Amino acid sequence: MASMWTRIMRILPCFTAVIGFICYGLSSNHIIGNWNIWKVTLYTLFSFIMCLSVFFAKKCEDFITTSIKFHLIFSVFGATTVYSYFHDEVQINPNVFSLISSAAFAIMSLSLSKQTKFGFEVDLLTFFCGHLILQLMKLNLFFTIPGFGFGIFIFYLHLGFGGPNEIRDRAPEIRDGDVVIQVDSNSEVTTNNTMVPPAIIQMVSPNVQEETLPNTNSSSITAPIGSPSQQRNIDNRVQSSLEICLKELGEMDERLNNMIFQKVLDGQVFDDNSDQLENIWGRSRVIEETKDIKKNICKALKKMFEAGYVTEYCNAYDTLRNRFINTCLCRFQLEEFSLSDVKKEDIGTFINAFKAALNILRNERRLFDNFFFGFSLVKCNIFSSLDWIRVEFDWLAKLLALQSRVSRPSFYGCAIHPLTRKVMKRLMYISRNFENAATCFNIPGMIQLLETNVDVKSKSYTEQNRALGYLFKLNNTRFIQVIASYHSLLAILGADWDRMQSVKVLQNIKDYLRCSWEKVTRLLVRKGNENDSTVTLKVFVDTMRLFDHHFLDACRAQSTCFVIDDTLRKAMRLYLKKMLLLLYENFIGRFQDVLGKDVVDHHIKYSIKDIEVRLKNLFLESQSMNQFPEEGKHRSQLKRRVPKLEHKYDSI
Repeated sequence: MASMWTRIMRILPCFTAVIGFICYGLSSNHIIGNWNIWKVTLYTLFSFIMCLSVFFAKKCEDFITTSIKFHLIFSVFGATTVYSYFHDEVQINPNVFSLISSAAFAIMSLSLSKQTKFGFEVDLLTFFCGHLILQLMKLNLFFTIPGFGFGIFIFYLHLGFGGPNEIRDRAPEIRDGDVVIQVDSNSEVTTNNTMVPPAIIQMVSPNVQEETLPNTNSSSITAPIGSPSQQRNIDNRVQSSLEICLKELGEMDERLNNMIFQKVLDGQVFDDNSDQLENIWGRSRVIEETKDIKKNICKALKKMFEAGYVTEYCNAYDTLRNRFINTCLCRFQLEEFSLSDVKKEDIGTFINAFKAALNILRNERRLFDNFFFGFSLVKCNIFSSLDWIRVEFDWLAKLLALQSRVSRPSFYGCAIHPLTRKVMKRLMYISRNFENAATCFNIPGMIQLLETNVDVKSKSYTEQNRALGYLFKLNNTRFIQVIASYHSLLAILGADWDRMQSVKVLQNIKDYLRCSWEKVTRLLVRKGNENDSTVTLKVFVDTMRLFDHHFLDACRAQSTCFVIDDTLRKAMRLYLKKMLLLLYENFIGRFQDVLGKDVVDHHIKYSIKDIEVRLKNLFLESQSMNQFPEEGKHRSQLKRRVPKLEHKYDSI
């Protein structure tokens, strides 16, 4: 039955298109006007091209890119809109040829929707069914009933037999009696519709208990065939096709594994001196290097669609990739990892191992989205499931805990650390997509680990870069606070956490500015010999010369310092103004009392107003808080929730 339906669907589009164009030309209700030789020639040529396009649509589908599909969808939308406008201008009542034409084009659209997934098939079907009903209503309102009946019948056929755009699960859950297909004699995998891996090893947080990885050493791929009656009646050709597709999938899985492991051996997954958590492939390279694999998987998916087992094929893919990740964990020695057993000399090795594991897991999500694009199988991607998100959460926690033990001299600049961005991105994703995030994930514990990690990194700066270390800590702490202020995260952390975070940010402002302006402020502090009239003028002149020099250096250094947002910049300027202007004003006043105003003013290069102007031009380099692609559609909400600091200046 399935093969007969497939053959009919391949022939029907071209046949109905020919009928449709012939009847439309013979109808009285067309928009062409009176026929002449040129109109007949152009109409015939156009009809011929359209019929050829419909006939070869399925073969051309493999060569159609996403960009071309977009233009096709828009072109069809524009053509139907323009046609509707001109058709409304025609006042001639429809005849039998125009009705047959609309019905034929509707059947053509139905047939196309069974074979292709360009994106406009269902819209075209809806347009022609509606056009047919409209013509019937012009003839007689009573004819609306058979018109709607025809439309319902067409859509019943469309939904009842499924299509590439509306993939349905036809097989029930796995039960005893399912058909088992051997992949090869040495390696076999068992899959089912609910296979999910539990979280691994004990979480750094005490709330997560130790669990074991799923066992992937079983020996078969299970392909559910359906109820016993369906199993008895299943076509041998379909079963053979299913077996071939699963065997090919195993071979492609092996190719993919070798490609990824080669990149691991080449050192492309992680770098000892890098804290980046990047994908194994770039966005363009993952498509280019796996192009052949994707093409084979798409062909197999089409066969599985015809047999009704796309989801089962997808589950088999998930099982093989799940086994690959478990193999990686064994090679990285993370399968039975325990933080308490890590020796100091092995910390660097395990840090790189966790980076590699996180990169591979992230890459698996990208591969799935690339391979199964257009098949509406997002829910089948087990690596985006709750359990695998928990696994990733555990790995990030252990990576942070290990990095917090490293105290080697480092320099990260003053921008947001890649790991800070990665962790907060995942926490934001978790809080937004899982209603039970507060119970399934120890988010406060993760943020505490992240802050500890940032603190350790800031202290690893050398003495000459000590001020930049404070600024690095300030920016990262503020970044954590702003991203955590997103409503779903803040609901988990609470208002008290946000207030405590503001206190930390303000203390970081104080530490950074005192360190970076230490040379300047130290000159303005009262000295014991300032009241000695014999040395007062010399002390004042030397102090002012040094002040001008250090003040100018500090302004130049901090004029382009990176600061995470405007609120933080304003807070820093205000605190610096209160700290520096008060000391400078007292310094000038003390010497004016001894030397007189005219003498002191003669040696002053920067007045109080000049210093205020200079301070307003500090910390000019900033960066948008819209750090992640996921935040784009929530950007306005996020901005409204940016924590304010101005009302807490007095507490610094």
